[in-house]
Amino acid sequence: MSRIHVPINHQRLLTTNPVIWLLVWTCLMSLTLMSNPVNAQDCDTFRPFSFVLLGDPQIGYGNGMAHGSYQRFVDQAKVLNALPSDFIIMPGDMVHSNNPYQWKLFMQGVKQYDRQLFLIPGNHDVESLVDLQRYRDRFGADYYDFVVHNCAFVMINSETARDDAIDRDEHIAHWNWLEKTLEEHHLANRRHIFLVMHRPLYRYQADEKTEYENWPRGTRDKMLKLMDKYNVSAVLAGHLHQTREWDMQDTDAKSYTVGGTSRLWDEKGHGCRVFHVNAT
Repeated sequence: MSRIHVPINHQRLLTTNPVIWLLVWTCLMSLTLMSNPVNAQDCDTFRPFSFVLLGDPQIGYGNGMAHGSYQRFVDQAKVLNALPSDFIIMPGDMVHSNNPYQWKLFMQGVKQYDRQLFLIPGNHDVESLVDLQRYRDRFGADYYDFVVHNCAFVMINSETARDDAIDRDEHIAHWNWLEKTLEEHHLANRRHIFLVMHRPLYRYQADEKTEYENWPRGTRDKMLKLMDKYNVSAVLAGHLHQTREWDMQDTDAKSYTVGGTSRLWDEKGHGCRVFHVNAT
């Protein structure tokens, strides 16, 4: 059975679904990785490791709709379970229409994965405060951070961070946490800082117009300045249903997206990205 990371919510403590296996990790807010346990000393000691970025499962979208997307999600588990990676990051859009049946299929599907799963919500998972509370009831915090071998992963809810359409207080709280968290990891001299979000900051140009696929210019520019200030290594995202990578403007970071297992908008096929993290 897979293990879903259930972080503590920043706004309130929530009772999580009893079928989810919650483990406590002594380093920051993370937990034991199944294949490569991490202890407190490892938080400040770098050594190479690998992880998988798995794009939008979006159960209910694409060829075959619910059952087709579910089967591709399960088939992907068979591939990933055979790969030598330490954990899996899933940057949002677990379901398409956010209904109980699609969530049931998603929860059945993740049981096929034998690695630690770190999740954040996408725009199809959280569109309102009601959705946000349901997500927290199911999975815990919608934004959080964890450290593996002196590399920080800052998990961002793009739906409350990119603008205040869902709720202004949530937006402000998220940014307060984000700025504080990036500063702390920078002061801790992390070897790498990775930002994980559903919607990428932009697709082609840092000054492109605000669209459904990116972040508004105001929060985008603000994030790019923080990335440059705190020496962020990469942005890991989904949403585009395309497998792409590009050098980001106004910062030394790279941005990566991955097609996932629902409908694709390129010809690179369904799949994932495997990252091998080294000192550089």
